[in-house]
Order: sequence, then C-alpha cells, then structure tokens
Amino acid sequence: MTEVRYYPARLASRSDAGGGMTLVTLEPEPGIAPSYTSPGQYVEVRAQGETGYFALAGVPGELPWE
Repeated sequence: MTEVRYYPARLASRSDAGGGMTLVTLEPEPGIAPSYTSPGQYVEVRAQGETGYFALAGVPGELPWE
C-alpha cells in the first residue's frame, strides 16, 4: 500500500477563472517544489475538514503552485 503524505501549504490567492472554475495559488514548503514534475499533475488539498483535488498549471518544479 502506498503511504499518503500531506504537507502544509498556504493559500496565497483565489480568483474566478471563468467557466465555473477557480484559480488558486498555493505556497507549499519549498522542499516540495521538485515533486511537481509535469503540467496537469494534481494535488489533494485538505482544509477545514474538506478535501478537493486540483490540477497544477504553473511551471513544474517552481513555486508558487497554481
């Protein structure tokens, strides 16, 4: 079974992206940046008892994540 890990991140911004979508910008710990290796990779975000999945669209390996 694969171990699931969660890392703290800060929600830096949130805005309407049109078409019912929302653009969020996350600032995870700097050591996590290299784990983002290709556009479209997704992350699971947990906050206040809720969970959501978000596809990453920024530059792989760089921060912040969008």
